[in-house]
Amino acid sequence: MPVFEYSQSNGDRSITGGFVYYGDQNPALYGKYIYGDFISGRIWALNYDYESGEAGENIELIKLPNNISSFGMDSQGEIYLLTYGNGGILGLLASPPTPMIEQPTQGETVENQHTIIWQETASVDSWQLQISEFPFFDELLVDEILESNQFEAELSNGTYYVRVKATNEAGESSFSAAVQYVVAGTTSINERLQNREQLRFISIKPNPATDFVRVKFEVSQNINVQAGLFDMLGNNVRGLVEKMVETGDYEINFATKDIAPGLYFVRLKSGNQVITRKVVVLR
Repeated sequence: MPVFEYSQSNGDRSITGGFVYYGDQNPALYGKYIYGDFISGRIWALNYDYESGEAGENIELIKLPNNISSFGMDSQGEIYLLTYGNGGILGLLASPPTPMIEQPTQGETVENQHTIIWQETASVDSWQLQISEFPFFDELLVDEILESNQFEAELSNGTYYVRVKATNEAGESSFSAAVQYVVAGTTSINERLQNREQLRFISIKPNPATDFVRVKFEVSQNINVQAGLFDMLGNNVRGLVEKMVETGDYEINFATKDIAPGLYFVRLKSGNQVITRKVVVLR
């Protein structure tokens, strides 16, 4: 008797058997049986309990435009797909698993200068780290794209929330569970950091935007301000401003007609202070 069956309701007609994954590049797939359907081009990862002899969750990984003729495995346990017709050999890369923040821990009290560390995974190209004073991350104090699994933070006294997500060529993970922690450092460092917080967003309108975006912000003293528009991978799509400004309110306007629809981030920076807001571009 088969350990698992699937229907033909989605254009599936012929199973192409594969291998159990034992590689390092896709930790979320470790121990799962990777197989596909020759006709539909769909590929799954099947959980199997060897003790009970029963199949568990069957996760669809991807749907290819090609017929899947066979699977292969190298000496490192990595799995490859062979496509029919064009003779293609494709490596298997799944979206990264959701990382977990290891430091600080939930409710921990730390110094003004502290290190944030999260799980490192072999299949990750970059991480996006966010720090906010609000549990739903309505406003961001830090929004950084990083290549290592740690970040040196410097924050004034208060309560903060931190989360992180991973990205690779196949896609991105969900954000990790947010960790709430408390910064309670020495008075002299805390005053210096409070004085350093010289930028504040007022508004980004319209949002979503179709033709243009108007960004309003204020500064509390004479500072050098850099502003840019970034995509979800942290690429600088457009530089908006870089100049010395005096105390007061300011406005930046930029057109969006030549920008592809999607989610972007307007980032203001002065010295070590970085604040970010989301903006959606529509057509």
